[in-house]
Amino acid sequence: MRDVFFWIAVLSCASGQAMIIRSTLRARAHAAHATAPAGVARPRPAAELAWTLLPALALAATLTVTWRAMQGDPAMMIMPNVPAAPHAPPPAPR
Repeated sequence: MRDVFFWIAVLSCASGQAMIIRSTLRARAHAAHATAPAGVARPRPAAELAWTLLPALALAATLTVTWRAMQGDPAMMIMPNVPAAPHAPPPAPR
């Protein structure tokens, strides 16, 4: 069940990032044809695109690490050589 929730989250994040990137590219295309009023600075296209792609890359890295941790990858263990703590004994009968 956790895999289903993970993939729903991945699809939601991917569609959101795709819409953000799409809107950035459309705004750039629109700004190329529009004239800005005097004294209004235009954003630098490279910086605007970088600030759009940077969160997408960070999100992809986060989802990759999350997936590996969910699958029990030993490289993702914080302390791989430490044995797991034993389970607590059952409560004593009254």
